[in-house]
Amino acid sequence: MIYGLKEYTFQLYLDYELSTLKEKYCNDISREGMQLTEDEVLQHYQSRDWIFGDSEENADLETARIAVERELREQKYDDMITQRENGSQVEGSMKDVNRYTLKNIQ
Repeated sequence: MIYGLKEYTFQLYLDYELSTLKEKYCNDISREGMQLTEDEVLQHYQSRDWIFGDSEENADLETARIAVERELREQKYDDMITQRENGSQVEGSMKDVNRYTLKNIQ
């Protein structure tokens, strides 16, 4: 027996596509903004505790490095998107935008 949705709403589909694009972008360190300095990594690591599994101990930087870098790249990506959104303007109704988008992705 298979569990799950038989079909997805446009919003669920859009969320899935956007998260996939974000993941691909963030995993490609040659992309704009995805290069990290050791100072950035260290500063982000020191910004909070990094606890994995059932341990109550804070993981050292080398243990947490993959998670630290992934989170830092995602934050940088989100910041870039926010900056670009603030500088752009879309005119018209979202219904028309959605209809245009659906028409062009099929």
